[in-house]
Amino acid sequence: MCALMSLEVEVRRAAVYCRISDDREGRALGVARQEQDCRSLAERKGWPVTGLYVDNDISAADARKRRPEYERLLRDVKAGLVDALVVWDADRLHRRPIELERFFEIADAAGLRHIATVGGDIDLASGDGLLITRIKGAVAADEVAKIRRRVLRKHRELAESGAVSGGGTRPFGFEDDRLTVRESEAAVIRDLVDRSVSGESILSLCRDLNSRRVVTATGKEWTAGTLRRLLTSARIAGVREHEGSAFTAQWPAIVPVESVYRLRALRAEKTRTRRRAPRRYLLSGLVVCGKCGARMVARPRDDGARRYVCAKGPGHAGCGKLMILADPVEQLVSESVLVRLDGAEFAAAWAGEVERVDTDGLAAGLDTDE
Repeated sequence: MCALMSLEVEVRRAAVYCRISDDREGRALGVARQEQDCRSLAERKGWPVTGLYVDNDISAADARKRRPEYERLLRDVKAGLVDALVVWDADRLHRRPIELERFFEIADAAGLRHIATVGGDIDLASGDGLLITRIKGAVAADEVAKIRRRVLRKHRELAESGAVSGGGTRPFGFEDDRLTVRESEAAVIRDLVDRSVSGESILSLCRDLNSRRVVTATGKEWTAGTLRRLLTSARIAGVREHEGSAFTAQWPAIVPVESVYRLRALRAEKTRTRRRAPRRYLLSGLVVCGKCGARMVARPRDDGARRYVCAKGPGHAGCGKLMILADPVEQLVSESVLVRLDGAEFAAAWAGEVERVDTDGLAAGLDTDE
């Protein structure tokens, strides 16, 4: 007893580390309870707590996830700023044996020997203490593996039944329950898919959406990546995908699944060849309606014939009264451009023979108009 007390008297700077993997409510109640128990234990041992390290809502089982406060604790141990460590349980510190061994090395080099848990102390100075801690670490790692297998099996079961998986952001085109179609957004999706399949570029579609102030499900402007993920998502086709398998979803399809697979094939071809898909509509973004002046969009007929349409409905300000076949108007414009290029005026301009434009006069006139 005297030897134990003599060791505890040496402690002048005790640290408390708290961690919880899942804090769904976001109120940090779990780590608060851990801190209270750890401080009570330190007080009973006579260890003054000089440092608190808390990683809330962070798993220790995933090597890809950083634990900022744990890393800060390691730095302070290396610097000799920690004489003793108090944790609620050993698995709050580590869930992976490789991480546990690294901690042993750092603690041994820094001379850290006092580690206390609510369930009992860890003796790093004896072989038996290290062995028991390693066994506990292995048991914790095995439990993590079992949990992971159960979670993966549950996700597989959900996928096979076509059910919604988890929460997260509301998908564009669906209500908050992730099952009911939001028709105003579904109409936008159908229009985008038709235009994308017809050859209109993702950037062109993004510019169109943002110019019309059609926002994403989170209220932000569209980017090429966000829009591409939407148009190639199996969800909008009523399909639930999981680990390379496809299942019929419990929510209805907004567009035919063939359209989504077609867009994926076009994307894959572009990635493989590093070429842009050929523009199938020569005048995309340039044709305007002769009745209302709205910009017309590319939208093929049911038989596949290309055409430009003055779109009316959600996200469109057109009158819906005009549609023209693409081939004749594109041929007319192409021939007109070629005639213009073949004319004497263009040849003279190309040769530098056209009278110089009075840019100063134009600028002055512009200032006056403004």
